[in-house]
Amino acid sequence: HDQGSDINNMTFDQYSRQSTISTFNSLDNETIMPIPVKLRTRAVRRDCKELASGKPGILVKPKANPLEGDSSLRYGQGQWWKKDSSAIHTIPKITIYKRLYNRDTSQHALLLCISNPTLGPIRLKVHTNFSSTGDNSFISSLPPTYHNLILTCFPLKLITSKVIPANYCSTAMDMISLDPVEDAFLELGAIGGSGSDVAAEIQNWGGEINWSRREGNEERGEEYCNCKMILRQKDRTYVQFMVDENDLEQTNNNLEYLSTALVLEIQVGDGSWESSLIQKKIEEEDGNEDTVSFIILPTWKVNT
Repeated sequence: HDQGSDINNMTFDQYSRQSTISTFNSLDNETIMPIPVKLRTRAVRRDCKELASGKPGILVKPKANPLEGDSSLRYGQGQWWKKDSSAIHTIPKITIYKRLYNRDTSQHALLLCISNPTLGPIRLKVHTNFSSTGDNSFISSLPPTYHNLILTCFPLKLITSKVIPANYCSTAMDMISLDPVEDAFLELGAIGGSGSDVAAEIQNWGGEINWSRREGNEERGEEYCNCKMILRQKDRTYVQFMVDENDLEQTNNNLEYLSTALVLEIQVGDGSWESSLIQKKIEEEDGNEDTVSFIILPTWKVNT
């Protein structure tokens, strides 16, 4: 063992070599020797607000017994999964399923797939009315370029993305109801899944897009909405999102990625998003729905 090499401070490349067979021969200790992984003690993460109200508030609870859930045990059968109430398992997942670009109108058309990761129903909508978030300062503080934006966590991929200013739209789409998530094996062959059974509305998407610019709708006195639901199927929905490059700064045109801001609004209470730790507020006299808003940043690669 080479005492001079500090192999305890692992880099990302060293992590990758842990699970990859090297295709070349080398006498370098950092390449051929296994890299020790630091062990961590069992830790339970709890929510401070839940604890203050006298509730357990467990967010993450690792399993102490690796065999727990084994059917041969007398107790704990079927408990293979650790408790994990992290946001990635609670907030609906949004992915860009398809995208198109019209050079004549300088518009991007994104087909967003929104899926429900929870075991309960969710009612939600997406829009660009940022006044509903209660913080318009975020939009004014958007930089023209995002540096070191994490595109994927493993393998870790950092990119530089050019930001398209959000196109404000006062007209919002209606709430969409999504069913609880289905078992992964039941999703085989489902719409948008790994099978070939894709709905015609999704397979042929793009032919019915109205590429007219927002200014044209305003001149005709028509309402303009840049988000439109295309299809809803059980625990997922497909939404068309129009992005206008009209206000895009003509700098850093050599960047490969583009980003823009979008609001994800979720209804809380009344049978929606009951699996979250967010409690519904007391109903007001006007009877408005209680919602929670998240500002997300869809990012896609520019056509080459």
